[in-house]
Amino acid sequence: MQTFRNCVGTPQSVLQVADIDVIFHGIPELHMAHKFFVRELEPCVSNWSADQQIGKMFSTLVSFSVNVGSPLHSRDINFREV
Repeated sequence: MQTFRNCVGTPQSVLQVADIDVIFHGIPELHMAHKFFVRELEPCVSNWSADQQIGKMFSTLVSFSVNVGSPLHSRDINFREV
């Protein structure tokens, strides 16, 4: 994103700041939510067993992303608790 912002106003620029804001809206928050999700998922996958459950982590991902204002919301994900 910063690369595009640095080009604004130069001959190489193909986007305006407003375009960059629209295109990349929510990307940093979405990245942070997914980093959190991977950090929580890795130990479960590394120590996998027959009774391991990961569905709750997806629910946590949705909760986390809503709390940090990510564009990922529960209405965008079709899931149900078991």
